[in-house]
This record gives sequence, C-alpha cells and structure tokens, in this order.
Amino acid sequence: MRFLQPSRVTDAEQSFDRAYPILAAMRRTNPRQVSECEQTWLLFDSFARTVVDVVALELDEAGFEIPSQSLENLLTEACQRRIFSLSLPRSLGGQGVSLLALSIGLERLSRSCLGVANLLAVHGLALGVLGAVGALTQLRQIAAQIVEGERNGKPYLISTAATEPEAGTDLEDLELLEHARLRCEAKRVADGWNINGTKIFVSNGSLASAHVVIAPTDRSQPVSSLSAFLVERDRPGVKVVRVEHKLGQRACPAAELSFLDCFVPDSHKLNQQSVAGKALDLVLGASRSTVAAFGSGAAFGVLRDCQRICSTSGAGTAVEGDQESTYAILSQMWQNARLARSSYLDAVLANTCFGLISLMEVAILRQLDRVVPPGIGAWATSFRVFDSPLLNREARRWLDHLSPEKVADASAHASAAKIACSRLALENCELASDLLGPLSTVESTGIPKRWRDARLLAIYEGTNELNALDVYKKGVLQDSENAIG
Repeated sequence: MRFLQPSRVTDAEQSFDRAYPILAAMRRTNPRQVSECEQTWLLFDSFARTVVDVVALELDEAGFEIPSQSLENLLTEACQRRIFSLSLPRSLGGQGVSLLALSIGLERLSRSCLGVANLLAVHGLALGVLGAVGALTQLRQIAAQIVEGERNGKPYLISTAATEPEAGTDLEDLELLEHARLRCEAKRVADGWNINGTKIFVSNGSLASAHVVIAPTDRSQPVSSLSAFLVERDRPGVKVVRVEHKLGQRACPAAELSFLDCFVPDSHKLNQQSVAGKALDLVLGASRSTVAAFGSGAAFGVLRDCQRICSTSGAGTAVEGDQESTYAILSQMWQNARLARSSYLDAVLANTCFGLISLMEVAILRQLDRVVPPGIGAWATSFRVFDSPLLNREARRWLDHLSPEKVADASAHASAAKIACSRLALENCELASDLLGPLSTVESTGIPKRWRDARLLAIYEGTNELNALDVYKKGVLQDSENAIG
C-alpha cells in the first residue's frame, strides 16, 4: 500500500484529520501509521461508493436467496482491491495493515452497508483464532489460499463455527461455559478426531472454503477441553443444512452446519491448550472492536441518509417547517456518531497495546515484516520460517507470557465499545424516525434497512448482556482493585 508523504498536506488529508482528530494528533509522532489509516479509508471509500452503494438495497431485498449470483461481482471487486489480505502480515503475502487502519476502513464500509462489512471482515475472526493459539503453520497455509484466491478473483473465506442450538454466547465466558449445554464434540480416533454435532448462525458458513470449529473433546469438561479444529468444507461429513432468513445484514449469510463423523487429522487440531479463557478473550477483544466500528459506521450512515432526505425534500417529515427541531435532531445524531467513533478507537488502541494485536507489535512476526520484502520474497521466507517448530514454540511462548491483566483490560474496552456503539447506532435510527415520521418506513430511503441491520449488532460477538458481564468482571472489578476510577 502506498503511503502519503508526511510533509505533503492535501485536501483529503485535512478532511481526514478533521474526521479523526485523535489520529491528527498522532501525525507528528507516527505519520506512517496515520497515512496507512488514511489510505485504508480511501480504499474502502472508493469500494463503497462504486460497488456497495449500488447494490446494498438490492442485496437486502433479495434476502440472500441466490448467493452465487447476488454476491459474485461484489466479491470479485473485493479481490481486485486485495481487501481479504489487508491485515495479513507482509511475511505471509499480505499487506500488514494494522487493526487500527482496518477498523477505520470497516467503519467507512459500514456507513454504506453493515451486511457487506460483516461479509468481508468476519473471516478475520477465524484468522484471530489461529493467531491466538499460536498455530502459525496453519496460518501460513490459510494465508497462501487467501492470497491465491484474491489473485484468481475467487475469495478463500473461512468461518468460525461456535454457536450451537442450546449454547450461544456461553462459550465466551468461563463460568457460563462450565454449565453450557454443548452437543457438538470431537472424539479421539486413530490419527485424528471425529467431530459430531450442529453449529448455527455461522457467518459466511455457506460461502466459506474452510471452517474453524470450536468444540470440546470432552463435553463433561468443556472449560479444560475446548478446542479449535480446521475443517475444509469438502471434507466428508460436513453439510450446510440451511441459510437463515435473517432480520438484517442479509448480505452476510448465516448458515447452519452439521458434522457427522467428520474426520480431521491431528494436524488440523489447532490448539495445544484449551482455547477457553485467554485465547478466546484475545480473539474477541479484537473482533468486538471491529463490531464497534460497524456500529459507528451505522450511526454515521443513518445521519447521512437523513441529511440527504432533508436536503432534497422536507415533505413528510415530522418536524416539517420547524428548522430548530430538525437541527437539534441532526445535531444529536452527529454527537452519537462521534461518541461511537471515539469509543471504538479507544477499544482498538487498547487491544493494540494489551491484546492480541500487541503480539504483532513485539513478537517475531513484526520483526519479520520489517525485513521481509513483499511478493516473492515473502513467499520464500514464509515457507521456510512459518513451518519451523522454533517459530511456533516462540509464538506460543509470547502468548503464555501475555499478562492476564492486560488481556482483561483489552477485553473490557472492546466489550464496552461494542455495547456503546450498537446502542448509539440504534438511537440514531430512532432519531431518524422522529425526524422523518412515516417517510422513515419507506424502503427506498434506506432507513428500514438501517434499523434491521443495527438490531443485529446487539446480539453477535456475544450479546450486549454478556458483554456487560465481561465489562463488570474485567473492567469494573479490576479498576476497583487498583483504585482507579
């Protein structure tokens, strides 16, 4: 990715700095990182304006009935822009874009369509699992598939299969997991494992080329035996049962997957220690930060729609002829969107300092990225280095030594931001209804879609209620113990 020259001030740069004053303050000390954020924003802005805005309402109306036809052009365009490999390290053939830059880009994309943002970003959750358990060999293999898929215009997506019919976000909290009614299980067999059970609400499950399946190896001891398995979609015993008819974010399909005596070799078991606790906290801290960015984008999107509608016609609005009331509502919407933006940026920075992303800053991967050339040099290095037992041991050592207090802090910030941003997005939808009256129910305005999409933010990556419990345990209690208000 090309960076802007720090000394060159452009109109676009000035606009970006006004939108993100926190980053503007960082330009003097870290101009390269801020330029990376700006370039990523511009990439997603171009993609949103030229591709996503054109099809967003159509995808919502179709309800994702024919995925191969309705999404083919969009996914091809995303491949051409190398969106799927953005956050992969350069040493793995990616572009090494930071979580901060990626989140800012996803915020912009969410302003156009939350469903598309989730569609393009959700496979990062599975990549996070690979990183959080130190499975660098498998990460290298998946990265090669992602980069190759982009080159051929056929994206290689991976999903995370965790939720079950009788166990939803229980897997994300140790106390709840102890009593979760898990039915999916992986049993030891010769040279591998047999997986049996059902997973539901698997984002991109019907499109994914592979799944990271979260299941215990002993249902009577789910906390100590919770494991992650890499399962290819064409492996015998894997079946897409159905695609859900979703309330919102219909551009990102949620599938039900069944596993019947699905054999996976030992090499496809990703973890050595249980993924419950620290590993999942690391992954969810990063992923909830991006969900918070979705909420911020949604809040700005509703504001944009209302400004557009009010500027073209005041007819049918609840406050027609009352400019002061209109200004007051738009002002509140702007404040909500800005608060959401500040909240998710805080969460991203917390995870950069204390969470999964902090490992990228200090561990061997970041050192490789500094010396490995892109392109052919990256591939040659990754094949030699990432399959090395030494590197895999080093990655797991960094994970083991990551402070539980820091992981908890990153997790609490992300959960708080996810709650705040999803609520603020919904509040802006409510304000849009107050402002536009009956006009807000007309599908062509885009407001009904905004409502439906924003509703789902409160229930995935852990319900807001579960996230509130996470904030209490890892934020409120920890601050009380340290006498910090």
